Amino acid sequence: MMVKKKIVVLLIAAVLFISTAPLAFAETPYVIDSGISGNLSWSLDSAYTLEISGKGKMGMYSNTYYNSANSIFASSAPWGKYYSEIESIVISKGVTSIGSYAFSGCSSLKSVDISDSVTTIGEGAFYLCKSLTNITIPDSVNSIYTIAFMSCYDLSSVKIGNGVKCIESQAFSNCTSLSTVKLGNSLNSIGGYAFEDCRSIKNISIPNSVMSIDIGAFQGCTSLESILVNEGNLYYLTDDSGCLYNKDKTLLVQYPIGNDRTKYTIPDSVNEIDFYAFSECSSLTQVDIGNGVTIISPDAFSRCDSLSSVTFGEKVQFIGENAFYGCSSLAAVDLPAAVKEIESLSFPDIALKDITIRSRKCSIAEDAISLNATIHGYTGSSAEALAKAYGYSFVSLGSLPECKHNVEAWEWTDGNMCIGGTTVGICILCDETIFEKRVALGHMDANGDGQCDRCNAHIKDETQSKPQQSANSGSHWYDWLVEFFRMLFNLFRH
Repeated sequence: MMVKKKIVVLLIAAVLFISTAPLAFAETPYVIDSGISGNLSWSLDSAYTLEISGKGKMGMYSNTYYNSANSIFASSAPWGKYYSEIESIVISKGVTSIGSYAFSGCSSLKSVDISDSVTTIGEGAFYLCKSLTNITIPDSVNSIYTIAFMSCYDLSSVKIGNGVKCIESQAFSNCTSLSTVKLGNSLNSIGGYAFEDCRSIKNISIPNSVMSIDIGAFQGCTSLESILVNEGNLYYLTDDSGCLYNKDKTLLVQYPIGNDRTKYTIPDSVNEIDFYAFSECSSLTQVDIGNGVTIISPDAFSRCDSLSSVTFGEKVQFIGENAFYGCSSLAAVDLPAAVKEIESLSFPDIALKDITIRSRKCSIAEDAISLNATIHGYTGSSAEALAKAYGYSFVSLGSLPECKHNVEAWEWTDGNMCIGGTTVGICILCDETIFEKRVALGHMDANGDGQCDRCNAHIKDETQSKPQQSANSGSHWYDWLVEFFRMLFNLFRH
């Protein structure tokens, strides 16, 4: 009986031992490699956690091939040989910067812990870290350099600390899963293409502190439905559709291209439509360009494949390269007489059947317009010359009409508005130099200090404070009123 009891006890003990053995012998991570790099130490343990420790700046590294056959890039840092195995990184207290390309190409990296001693994240520091899912950048960081997190395909959430002042160009470009971005309240500038092709972002809020948003910062953000600018921002604003403008609404910076609107009207206050402002917007079918717009920047409407109607304002002068490239639904275009330059591939799509160019003189790139299109223009115009040179079909609008001169800026060649004289300006329609005589309006001294408020001349006596008069003094006031109303008319006309 005692023997049986001993056997049972031994069996129970064996079962308990076997069941708890994995815990008892659970492997504690141990260091598999380590070294010194500049002022800092590094160590990699068996769980593939890389720790950087010490005090001071991290070194500057480069992006180099580790497998040239498959075009695999990784950091030239001493830990770079583990690019496919590192799963987590800890930047310990005391480290003050993350060096350029320090962790580039770490394809298995899932988490990063950055201490609050770090002040800069270098160029390409986490470039092509494909498995990284989220990042929190502490308040101690003031700059995120170019392509720092570019092509982190699984990155879905970014929280940028309140100390960051600058996000440089392409810092988060091509982070295709990025859906949540929180910008810090000290951010001053967002670099060119900073969030380019972040195709999962739906909304973004621009804080008060932002003073500069560079070209294409949100280009290719095809899910972007709205951009919100804090009301206290002194440099930017958004309208009811979530479209981003500079503060005085003279520059249209970015339309939210994920918005489902089909029609948009650009206000007359706008002078310029920025690079990529509407690029890849698939919902818009109609755009009306306001009468204040003079510049349509390169790629402004490129790849808007549903866009079928564009109304151009009367002051458009410049249409940039690729401006309407890929607008495969745009069959007809009517350009105003003010257009002076049409750059390469502005209207190259075969869907374009008719383009009307009302300019007299216009610089038109030889590949600006689809060869499938018929050009409509005046006989003797630049449009006709292009058609003849490159074999386009041409339909004449008739003889060149007499130019209704439109001068936007006048300069005095002699005299001034107080004593009269001559002004000169260039017509924006025909480039002709225009001279106009101006009737004297007389000096104005509202303060009574003996100095004219308009031209700063010293007024010596009463006769100088009055407009010049002809022999028939009554006719002077008639001339003065005519000149006054003529100037008002020109002001509102332009």
